Amino acid sequence: ISLLYGITGTLEFSKLGEIILSNTASIPKDTLYFIIAMVIAGFGVTAAIVPFHTWLPDAHPAAPSSISAMLSGVVIKTGAFAIFKILFTVFYPTQFNYGSILILFGLLTMTVANIMVISQRDIKRFLAYSSIANMGYIILGLGVATYIAYNYPTGLDAVSLALLGGLFHILNHAIGKGLLFLGAGCFIHEAKTRDLAKLEGIGAKMPFSALSFSIGLLNLAGIPPLSGFWSKFFIVMAMLAFLEDPFLYVSTIIFVLNMFVAAGYYIWLLQRISLKKPSEILSKITEAKLSMLVPVLVLASLCVLITIFLDPVLKVIAEPVNVLIGSTISNIKNSLVLGGV
Repeated sequence: ISLLYGITGTLEFSKLGEIILSNTASIPKDTLYFIIAMVIAGFGVTAAIVPFHTWLPDAHPAAPSSISAMLSGVVIKTGAFAIFKILFTVFYPTQFNYGSILILFGLLTMTVANIMVISQRDIKRFLAYSSIANMGYIILGLGVATYIAYNYPTGLDAVSLALLGGLFHILNHAIGKGLLFLGAGCFIHEAKTRDLAKLEGIGAKMPFSALSFSIGLLNLAGIPPLSGFWSKFFIVMAMLAFLEDPFLYVSTIIFVLNMFVAAGYYIWLLQRISLKKPSEILSKITEAKLSMLVPVLVLASLCVLITIFLDPVLKVIAEPVNVLIGSTISNIKNSLVLGGV
C-alpha cells in the first residue's frame, strides 16, 4: 500500500488503475509485479492460501464452533475478496500477466488441503482443511479469469464466467461452511468430543442437526442441483472454453480430480455421521437445544433457497462482476449461456 501511494499519490480505487495504466512506461514493471506479489501474499494469509495457511487448522480446534463458523464463513473470504478487488481494479488483468501464478496457487491450495483432509480424525480440523481447499477453488476462479483476460483478450465471456464462479463460490462456501461448523458444534456440545470415530452415527440421535449438516455436506460436495455444483461448474466451463491451451488443459484435469476427491470425503463424512448406527457411548445423546439448532436450520434453508432461486442470485452476483471487469449485463448473460444455464 505504501509503494502504491508512493507511485501514484492516491489510494482511491477509482484512480489507481488509471494512473498505473497511463504511466506504465515510467513505472518499473518489476516494482509493479513486486506489489502484486505482496498483495497476493499479504491477503493470502487471511485467505489461508497454501503456503500461508498453517494458522487455520490450529485456530479451528482452539476456537468455539461459532467462532470457527465466522473464521471459515467470513474472515478468510475477506482476504479472497480483497485479492479480487485490488487485482481487477488496480492491476488490470489485460495489462499484467499474473493469472498463471494465481492458478498455480489455487491448484496447490486445493491439492495440499484435500490430501490433508483425508488423514484428519478431528471433525473441526477436517472441516478446516476442507475450507482451505475451497479457498483454492475461489483463487482458481480468479486466476482463470485473469489468465484468459491477458492471453485471450476476446474471451470476455469466459472471463465473466470464471469470475462469476469464483464470487458465487465465496457465497456458497460462506453459508455452507458456516452451517457445517455450527452443526459440528451441536454434535461436539452433546457428545463432548471432536473425534470422528466417536461421533459415528450421532445423526440417529440428533436428526435435525444431522439433516442440516448433510445438506451442507452435499452442497459443498458439489452434488447437482445444489448451488455448490454451479459455482464450480462455471469455473470448469470457463476453462473448457480455451482447452486448446496446454496450461489450462492440465489445470482443468487437476481441478476436476480435486473436485471428485472433495466430493468423496464429504460423502464419507455424511455416511459416518448420518447413516451409521450410533455406538453405546452415544446412547444418552439428545437433539441440540433450540438456540443452537435455529441458526443451523436457517443456514440449511439458505442452501436450499439459493438452489431454488438460482437465477435471481446469479443476477445479483453478476453486478460486482460487471464492475470488476467493466463488462455489460449482456456479457454476463452470454457467459451464462456458455455455462449452459
